[in-house]
Amino acid sequence: MSKPAFFAGTAAAALIAGGVWGGVAAATGAGTATASPTSAEQTTTGGGPERLVMFFRERSLKFIDVGKPDLSDGDYVVGGGVYETRSGRKLAIRGGQCMLTSEKVGTGQCLDAIRFVDGGRLMTAEAQVGSGPINRGVILGGTGEFLGAEGTYWYDTRTEQGRTVFLLLP
Repeated sequence: MSKPAFFAGTAAAALIAGGVWGGVAAATGAGTATASPTSAEQTTTGGGPERLVMFFRERSLKFIDVGKPDLSDGDYVVGGGVYETRSGRKLAIRGGQCMLTSEKVGTGQCLDAIRFVDGGRLMTAEAQVGSGPINRGVILGGTGEFLGAEGTYWYDTRTEQGRTVFLLLP
């Protein structure tokens, strides 16, 4: 059984959430710095959103066939992995799931939880339509250093594997 492009793109780029997975833009602007809470690449641009750039490495991925045999609505993938710096230092762990909502159209929904080693968590969600190379999601909230966080994230499955850009609103 082959997985639909929706699952393949998600798994390859990795935000099972955030789907939750890869990156599209370099950290530019005021510069790149190592900073609390995550020591991820962070930049801010004149009162704008804070940009976190992390690299995802998938550790587990499981396809779960629900309902009709083979690919059908309601099938999902669960998995997780770690976010790291470019040099490989662990910053956070992520776990989540993506559910196929329409096999015919290729749509799905993803939820992810990200726990940072320095404290704090983020919850993200993603709605996917088809299998385009740029995937986007929202930051639903956070705890600890990320209490009240909101914003967005994106990754590009055509670029550097696992690079994910998070924009945290001020």
